[in-house]
Amino acid sequence: MKLSLWKASGAGAATALLAVSVAFAAGIGTAIPGIHAPGGGATSAPLKGAMRLNPAMQGSIVAGYARRWMTIGEIDRKESEFKNATGGYESGLKHRLRAVQECSAKSYSVQDQMAAGCSGSEPLSQCMDKLYQHCLATTIQHDGGATQNFPQSAAAAAARARALSEALIRYATEAEHNAKRFVQ
Repeated sequence: MKLSLWKASGAGAATALLAVSVAFAAGIGTAIPGIHAPGGGATSAPLKGAMRLNPAMQGSIVAGYARRWMTIGEIDRKESEFKNATGGYESGLKHRLRAVQECSAKSYSVQDQMAAGCSGSEPLSQCMDKLYQHCLATTIQHDGGATQNFPQSAAAAAARARALSEALIRYATEAEHNAKRFVQ
């Protein structure tokens, strides 16, 4: 079996071996698939010993694999951000659901109807809608502020959930890519 080697020289530089540097030892050597001389200027030599990749070649190989990968630490950070963002949303949702249940089951007096802005001339469905909205507004005002910022906390939780989802998708994609890349 023979290994193709080639040499190149730069302006005023000593001749350098580009593809591999060979450390000769007693009869050990393996062919490296895909290493060929550019422009067909190869010389052949029998395999005579152990060999290492040229440092310049090692650098380009490592650079191809050394891009920034998503780490489990980054996933943990995104999960923590998500959990922190959901506190306000979960609390607000719980209070809003409780308010919806209370307002839906409540019996409304004439004073409640007047406070909600109902009049005797409007349709019953319109008055019921006003009663429900008034009940929600007053119930939410008395929940200690848990639902006051509900829309903002819901938006923040959704944004953090998307960020975590994107990080997990990126992690899965990179894992699949690496399984293919490092096996070839």
